[in-house]
Amino acid sequence: MTSGELFLKYSMIMLLLVPTALFSFLPLKDSFKQSTRNSLVLFCGSAVALALLISFVGTKTLASDRILLALGHLPLFGVYYMLTNERLVRKLFCFLISAMLVGNALVFGKLISAPFEMENYRPIIGALSGGFCLAAALVIGIIYWKTLTVKLPYLLSADALDMNWRFAVLVPLLITLLFYWLTPRSAAVVMTGRVRVTSLAFLGVGTIAFLTVFQGFWRIAVNLTENARLKADNELMEMESKRFEELRSYMNDTRALRHDFRQHLLVMDQYTNSGE
Repeated sequence: MTSGELFLKYSMIMLLLVPTALFSFLPLKDSFKQSTRNSLVLFCGSAVALALLISFVGTKTLASDRILLALGHLPLFGVYYMLTNERLVRKLFCFLISAMLVGNALVFGKLISAPFEMENYRPIIGALSGGFCLAAALVIGIIYWKTLTVKLPYLLSADALDMNWRFAVLVPLLITLLFYWLTPRSAAVVMTGRVRVTSLAFLGVGTIAFLTVFQGFWRIAVNLTENARLKADNELMEMESKRFEELRSYMNDTRALRHDFRQHLLVMDQYTNSGE
């Protein structure tokens, strides 16, 4: 196999860094230091450059594609960190969510393309299988689009949720590591018995389950935020009502003083007219 063919194979799988960049960009697109368009181009361009660089390293070392892809996320996060103004733990949470989705796509793609890899004993899958992984990332991105663009930004901005993000980052981190650990090393293992069918079913249920859990967290955040808003409105109404009562009491006291003052003036006028 020529170096060009190896480079193509590595490139196809390493381009999964681009969906990672896109998925992590969406929740914090308003926190990027440059305009939305420039930030997206710069971030995805950095992902492509890293993918090509790591692919070149892969052709020289014949390292495992999943290991190189996992390591490739580290410099990509460095770029992500420099481009955004958000707090570190929230950057890390969004980036790990994206890495988790890409890890899911990697396992899906390898399981789907296993029949085409039966004769492949190298640690790198073929270009066609890499295309399957990219297609899986596209499908997962469509499924999670609303979560990444609406629900996750809402969770990040919901002060009423009072979420400890330092512990929250452990969830996508552990799931991401699990996906990379589950990534099959060879198609022969996947095609043994019912491993492939069972694994696909497990991943499908897991994807839906995580989406459901995220939906639950989002609904909790919405309810907490709404309750906090109603509480603040009630407190404001109570303050306005108290202020109104104070103002009405002041007006009544003022009215009584005016009445008494007029009476005093009338009495003084009567005394003055009578010469007293």
